[in-house]
Amino acid sequence: MERVMVELYPTKHLHPAISLKKLSCQRQHPVLLLGGSSVFSLQTITFMYALLRQLGPQEALDVVFQNPGGDPMLARRLAILLRTYTRHLSILVLHEARSAGALFCLAADELIMSPLSALGPIDPQMPGSATNNSDSMEEGDRSSIRNIATEEVRLFREMAQSWFGIGDSIEERLSLLHTFSQRIFPTTLTAFYRADQQMRQAAEELLRYHQPDAAVRQHISNQFIGGFFSHSYAIHYEEARELGLPARHTTTAEEDCLWHLLTWMRAYCSEIRFDTAQPEQPFTIGAVLVANEFAAYDMRPISSPQAIDTVAGAIPFRRKQFPGWGWRQVALAALEIESRELVQPDEGRGL
Repeated sequence: MERVMVELYPTKHLHPAISLKKLSCQRQHPVLLLGGSSVFSLQTITFMYALLRQLGPQEALDVVFQNPGGDPMLARRLAILLRTYTRHLSILVLHEARSAGALFCLAADELIMSPLSALGPIDPQMPGSATNNSDSMEEGDRSSIRNIATEEVRLFREMAQSWFGIGDSIEERLSLLHTFSQRIFPTTLTAFYRADQQMRQAAEELLRYHQPDAAVRQHISNQFIGGFFSHSYAIHYEEARELGLPARHTTTAEEDCLWHLLTWMRAYCSEIRFDTAQPEQPFTIGAVLVANEFAAYDMRPISSPQAIDTVAGAIPFRRKQFPGWGWRQVALAALEIESRELVQPDEGRGL
């Protein structure tokens, strides 16, 4: 019996402009690609503004989106900027939109998800070092510090009551608060509270673009912030619909285009590059912004042993040493991928 070989990952990647043009023809309005681990920055907002000025106001606009998280307040600003230029915003989730990326998606009138697409909770994450005396910590201890979610602080009393039966009386509650204040500085606890309130406010603000019911907006916000017990939880299409988001499945044609864009991004952003202006400094692509006749990417310097030896006498890289890094507009031809070994999706890269 003849065996049929199925190609899991394409060895020749379609130029992203081709897939975007196909999507635009299917959807009958402009389609942008915005994706990468460093999407949310002030420079991104500036480049997006330049692109939107070039496009002009649109009745409907699509954004193919991919992001593992970042600064939620910059995500809010980027979403508001897009909403300024279109009455109807559709976001097609390429693979994942987590944390700040999920907050960004709450602004969409239509959320289009493939079987691979996933959102994530938006409970704020605070640096763990803020809860410890970093001056008394060893260097190795600092490297193992993890972020602390505001929900972990908020649920402490519930945990104490559920597991240990503590917290029913006023005295027990005061004792719990005293314990917290000994381990976490009181103003830091206030910072946790403010971060939580800020996220709720941003979520409801973005939901207001398409959801007129205040009770529904509050329900969605509450679920995305406190409805899941892990920040890494994957919210797929069915759950997104159940939560009240305007989500729908991709069509077969849309899914094909998203798959080609994802495999292109995986391959393109995995390459180590060298800039002609700074040949001693290797870099990778942190994020891309692509549309019809427009392309830009975010250059992210990387530290290699060779580069460290060459530059600044083995001093770790600092942004001020390489002022040319960041977003740069490039020709569409710069997005081509040369024939080389196949690159398969790597879950650890956070593209």
